Amino acid sequence: MEKEILMRNLVRVAIPVTVVAALFALNACAAPTITPSSAPSASASRAITLGPDGYGALKLGLTKEQASATGLAVQISQDPTGGCGDDSDGWLKGAATPTENSVAGRLFFSTSSNKLVAIYAYGEVATPEGLHVGSTASDLRAAYPSWTGDENADGIGSIPIPGNDKAQYRIDIEDKVLVELSLDATDQDCYE
Repeated sequence: MEKEILMRNLVRVAIPVTVVAALFALNACAAPTITPSSAPSASASRAITLGPDGYGALKLGLTKEQASATGLAVQISQDPTGGCGDDSDGWLKGAATPTENSVAGRLFFSTSSNKLVAIYAYGEVATPEGLHVGSTASDLRAAYPSWTGDENADGIGSIPIPGNDKAQYRIDIEDKVLVELSLDATDQDCYE
């Protein structure tokens, strides 16, 4: 009889222990759940900023050949002469093919020096201060108090770039929203 009681107690203990062990074994086989610690910030998604002297390795003053070698631009013609923003000057890699009425992502090479004199932002390409196409005029004024335009009026203004007296940001505002942003050489000869 003692053996019978001992066996019943052993079975009562063995079955739950076996079930628990089986559950642990199944859980160990399941794929781990990975939960990110936090969502990536907007600035983290902007790996390359526009300014103060270029767009990553694509710097103002480069020739077409040098600009092509950076891998950051596409469709730059092999003709070494600049076209002040025409199709032969190319555009930033990742930007949509510019249209006749769009400068988003477009590059401008001077017709006189044949050097890169302007780089236009597109999408979320931003300045180090976070300004990008789609920012509001009040965002612009907060980031750059020295902006020469009027945040309550449509039009074009410029911002001197701290640490680079040979470049400026050119900003176009429509309906209190930034619609164009470029990094321009101060001695560029393509427009205004």
